[in-house]
Parts: sequence; structure tokens; C-alpha cells
Amino acid sequence: MIIGELRLKDLFEVRISDINYGGHMGNDRALSFFQDARIKYLQHFGFDEHHLAEGIGIILSESHVYYKKEVFLHDQLFAKVWLQDIKTC
Repeated sequence: MIIGELRLKDLFEVRISDINYGGHMGNDRALSFFQDARIKYLQHFGFDEHHLAEGIGIILSESHVYYKKEVFLHDQLFAKVWLQDIKTC
């Protein structure tokens, strides 16, 4: 399987627990949506984040979020997940 073929797109709805005192989704909640999408991605291909193979797991060393607009209760968000590179230590 070619790395570029490992793609998944999923839909999430903003919940009341994602809304902050400003009336929109809190910045920290974006990372929670990304985590949910990452777990669904791994499950889709038969893996989990603790065991990709014998003795191999995932370490998320950094995350980047680019905010484009405010997000409100019940908004629908699409998450696209793909594998770009594999590195070993």
C-alpha cells in the first residue's frame, strides 16, 4: 500500500461541552477533535495508537492548528487525516 493512499475523512459535530464562555468553540477543543479523528483513522486500518506492531506505538511530538474562523454549537466539522511520513528512532 502506498502511503498517500492511507487517507480518511470524517465528520464531527460541535457539542455543548466544546463551547467556551465566548460562545464559540474553545481553541483547546480543536486538538480534541484531531485526537478523535486520529483514533478513527487508526481503527479504520485495524490499528490503535498503542500497538501499530509488536512493540511499536505512536508518539505525537507536536501539533499545529491553523484557525480560519469561529466555530459554534452544532457546526459540522470535517477532519481529514493522512499518513505523510514514517520515521523510526
